[in-house]
Amino acid sequence: MIKRRTSKGVYCIEGDWWGKPHRQSSVQPMLELLSKWDTCPVRYICRDVATRDEFDHYLIQCTQKKFASFPIIYFAFHGTKGKLHIGDGRKATSTVDVQDIAETLEGRCAGKVLYFGSCDTLNIHGNELNGILKRTGAKAVCGYKAEVDWLESSAFDTLLLGEFQYNALTRSGLHAVSRRIRNKAKTLVDRLKFRMVVK
Repeated sequence: MIKRRTSKGVYCIEGDWWGKPHRQSSVQPMLELLSKWDTCPVRYICRDVATRDEFDHYLIQCTQKKFASFPIIYFAFHGTKGKLHIGDGRKATSTVDVQDIAETLEGRCAGKVLYFGSCDTLNIHGNELNGILKRTGAKAVCGYKAEVDWLESSAFDTLLLGEFQYNALTRSGLHAVSRRIRNKAKTLVDRLKFRMVVK
């Protein structure tokens, strides 16, 4: 019998994928599926954002002490190289650079994982990623280096968020997660160009 585990909660900040009310894409059903997992029901919080002000508000909130049991910060947005896209793409404030995120989160992410579930966002130099870890204090940063299919990336996100539940969020534990996900889902890892950098 598989031992039940203590959930490592997921704090998800999700963008408005299409800006159209009849298109209701969301990662929330995937998070709900994880919350029903018998081995380790994963607790989650999902915050919808459509503006930069909302994004900045939840970015600070997710690191508050009362959310310490949600150490996985999951950004679900459209993205491009080094950036997330929030809300109306016609506005300058609709794009946020990962370095801006690191500045906002400076020293606030001890023991946390930053997961960018967005196209191409982590297609940046490894030195930048190490700088984000150093600045924020996070244990790991992970995400995609390629444009990704929404359904495929959602399936991969489900697997990865589940794999985080099996190990402590330590250097050795996170390396174990990285090895396991590459063994279990090599095709998706390669296609999505998934990467994880551990502090």
